[in-house]
Amino acid sequence: MENRDSLYTVGDTYVNHSMPDPLDSIVVNRFYLHFDYSTLRMNELGVNPTGRDIWEYGSSPNEIFYRILSNNSYNNGFLQFDYVTLDGSARTLTFLIEDDGFESLQLKSAGAWFKGKFGEKQVMTLYLTRVGP
Repeated sequence: MENRDSLYTVGDTYVNHSMPDPLDSIVVNRFYLHFDYSTLRMNELGVNPTGRDIWEYGSSPNEIFYRILSNNSYNNGFLQFDYVTLDGSARTLTFLIEDDGFESLQLKSAGAWFKGKFGEKQVMTLYLTRVGP
């Protein structure tokens, strides 16, 4: 079977309608995730007139709380969170924390078989850059 890995660079759009919103269409270098001590926000839409960020997912009162599982001195563990998509579907996403660097975070999805158990397994790797104070 042919290996069809794809690498997306700045400005490219990753599209996979089998993934839940907002991960079904990601514009590279224009898709933002915000982590604080316990919550996650996804897909920044812009800034309001007072300078506050507007997020598609995770803003009050619909916070997304994440958890780190199986983390120890030998393993970065897994990042997992639950949220409700715009169409009302409840989703749980799990990512392996492949690398937790000072200025970067690399996450790999647990993968899924979107075309049934005999289809190909699709895995998404996110190479994130830390920004901010």
